[in-house]
Amino acid sequence: MYQESKEFAYLIGVYLGDGSTTIKLDKKFGNKYRFQLGSIDKDFVDYVSYLLNIFGYHTTRWEKRYNSQKWNDMYYLNVCSKELVLYLRKITRNKKVIPKWIFKRKDWKIEFVNGLLDSEGWVGKAKVNDTACGYKYSVGINTTSNYVYKVVDILKEYGVLVSKEYSPKLKKGKHTHWFQFNLVSFIESPFKFRIERKVRRLKEYQKTKIKRDSKYYSELGKRGAKARWSK
Repeated sequence: MYQESKEFAYLIGVYLGDGSTTIKLDKKFGNKYRFQLGSIDKDFVDYVSYLLNIFGYHTTRWEKRYNSQKWNDMYYLNVCSKELVLYLRKITRNKKVIPKWIFKRKDWKIEFVNGLLDSEGWVGKAKVNDTACGYKYSVGINTTSNYVYKVVDILKEYGVLVSKEYSPKLKKGKHTHWFQFNLVSFIESPFKFRIERKVRRLKEYQKTKIKRDSKYYSELGKRGAKARWSK
């Protein structure tokens, strides 16, 4: 059974990101209600399954292996629950809003954002020639949903410097809302990824660049962070 907690706040973040719900109408055998999640990260799916089990929901798990460098293996979970599906759809208005109860406590807001970041967040690593380590690292979030502006507000509330929005138009007429975070301010904030693939890349950055960048962003902060980042 669900309840207002940091664990369920994380699940709400996952649902608004990579999670989905379906209702299959079947007069003969009864309607089927499903919560689903698919990801290339097994540890992410494992953790979401663990949380769902805490709330009493049985998860069905499976994986799809491609044995190809072109495609990543995929990991899935499925929960058949009318109660869970209808609750998630109701409190998020079908993935359009963040539930109000999330904003009642600091730890609920942080875990909600963490769940969304594990779904929609990214940690980039690009090979470049103008850095000492030979790579440029970046972190941020992109989504097609307008609730991202409230997510950005939460990030800023707890010290993360966020770039101006970049919003390219997609083929189906939607816009994706793309925001990049200052790496040092994100690492020093209470927010964190749980996906090992993303955590490992942030640790690589910390080993190679954080000391130099800390000094740079400290100076940028003194100037009011007017150039790229807003707080």
